[in-house]
Amino acid sequence: MGIKHSVTKKTGDKGYASEWNADHIIDSNVDFSKYQAKNFVIENLDTPPADPVEGQIYYDTTEKTLKIYNGTEWITPGGAPTIEKTQVEATNEVTLAGIGGGTMPDMSVTHNSKTGKVLVLFTCWIQSRDDTGFSIFLRKDGSMISATQRGEDWNAGDGKKFSCIAIHYLDTSAGNNTWDIQWVNLASGTTLHAFYRTLTIIDIL
Repeated sequence: MGIKHSVTKKTGDKGYASEWNADHIIDSNVDFSKYQAKNFVIENLDTPPADPVEGQIYYDTTEKTLKIYNGTEWITPGGAPTIEKTQVEATNEVTLAGIGGGTMPDMSVTHNSKTGKVLVLFTCWIQSRDDTGFSIFLRKDGSMISATQRGEDWNAGDGKKFSCIAIHYLDTSAGNNTWDIQWVNLASGTTLHAFYRTLTIIDIL
């Protein structure tokens, strides 16, 4: 029927006037046939309704704005998507010893993008010997990816070299991903020292 009284009677049953004013219920789609619903008020709530369906709407009395459920989350129509930022930062010095490689300590993070596009930024200082070769890589979900990397070296004397590493990468197919930094020491019997390192993932539009 679409819209009906919450109190129904069978033919011949006694009814009361007060029942006529009882709430109505909607049990199927209602076709307005292009007519207006005048003096209509959206449901007012201070918290989102439970078990929403895609397209459901309500007026948020706390934020004073209309909300619509897009099938995943409640959003404000016409508003900007939720921008997420995930960052890990470490200032302690860690030793990356010997030939080989692995995941740089404290430089692994999971980020759930709301826009499907992220900018990944990594910076780090590395101390090594003048003759120590090494490589730094960015990985997404365990797979090495190509990223723009820049480095500046300073020789501090007494055989020590300092390198500032910066990696930036634009990912246009981001979702819920784990990012980490891999290091490879190319010289046997040497050590690298990493400090002041930051890995940041930011949603972009």
